[in-house]
Amino acid sequence: MHRLTVLLFASLFMLPLPADPPFKPGEVLEMRRWPEAQAERVQVVRVDSYGVFVKWLDVMGESYVPAEKLRRPRKAGAPESVREAPGAAAPQPVSQPASQPAVAKPAVAAPPPAQDGPPMSQQEILDYLKTRIGSDPWRHPKKAETVAGLAALIRKRGVNFRYQTGSDFSKRLVDSGGNESTIPFAIQDNFGPPNTVGWLHGTWNLIKIAPAVDYEKGGWIYRRMEFGATNGTLRIRPDGTYDWNGVKGKYRVATEDESALSYRGGGALILLAAKTGYDWIVLKDRKPESGDWIDVQEYKSRGTLQEHGTR
Repeated sequence: MHRLTVLLFASLFMLPLPADPPFKPGEVLEMRRWPEAQAERVQVVRVDSYGVFVKWLDVMGESYVPAEKLRRPRKAGAPESVREAPGAAAPQPVSQPASQPAVAKPAVAAPPPAQDGPPMSQQEILDYLKTRIGSDPWRHPKKAETVAGLAALIRKRGVNFRYQTGSDFSKRLVDSGGNESTIPFAIQDNFGPPNTVGWLHGTWNLIKIAPAVDYEKGGWIYRRMEFGATNGTLRIRPDGTYDWNGVKGKYRVATEDESALSYRGGGALILLAAKTGYDWIVLKDRKPESGDWIDVQEYKSRGTLQEHGTR
């Protein structure tokens, strides 16, 4: 019985390697996650019975990838559509006839996006990135400007879908240049059309979430998980005043830049000299799938000190 087990175990590591591996360790190749995606530079680490193990040169990471997604970089002068495949003959450069010199196409500016349209779709977001930094989404000189502009547009219009980490869209978003957390956070916090300031008026029942805490007792380490508790009410009146558990004062309308610090668009309010004497910002919470919710955050720390409200 033991001898059979050893033979079976050994057979798992004696699978025959390809007689003529298509790529060699150390070779720099190009990979496209799907046909329309931007080419990524990878370097072959090893080739074995499981496939081709590579590491990315422009971003951190390494994994097995299908050999059919890998290509050798094109030769100088070869058209973009022709690339060397494993074992294929090198393509011949394509030259223009002397009497017909190549004419450079004029650059076409990206069309301005609709600022006041309906909530954005996944395709609109990908198209925004593609038309502006699609030629080099990782190192484009206008990448920072483009990401900031897209985040502002999402806050202004909202989105018509729920963001899911690990989804096909999230992967395409990263491949298109939206790899900074700014874009995913803006999508998560701006589902649906932006709310008005008037939407925040009314009475809100507040809930405070206590974080998880580790503590020692009798030589053992215990963890008390986070829990929520009711914490009174907040009344926001249309006349510019508020009442927060007996603390009364005035509020003002937040600017777009102030709301952007919490990745939010839509109307928001600043409660002046409120709880503990500090200013607090009130924003609509657009993550829940049902009910009306708000976040009440200490103005400077934002998410560090906050309470939630529902009605």
